[in-house]
Amino acid sequence: MLGQVNEEWFTNAVPGRALDMDLSLCPPEEMIWSKSFVGERHRYDGADIAHLLRACAPRMDWDRMQRLFGDAW
Repeated sequence: MLGQVNEEWFTNAVPGRALDMDLSLCPPEEMIWSKSFVGERHRYDGADIAHLLRACAPRMDWDRMQRLFGDAW
């Protein structure tokens, strides 16, 4: 399997709030990593990646992102 949700996703989760509940949100590095492999005829997540980079790039862990991508970096 290319990727699995593991403990690192929870360790690096981002605190958030929705519907009056405190939540742990998926880290931006994992969102970008997972969306990078979506490239179908009727679906492409490149715009989502661009928005995530614009909003989160200054505080992202780039070394961890490079580890996530491995050989696909």
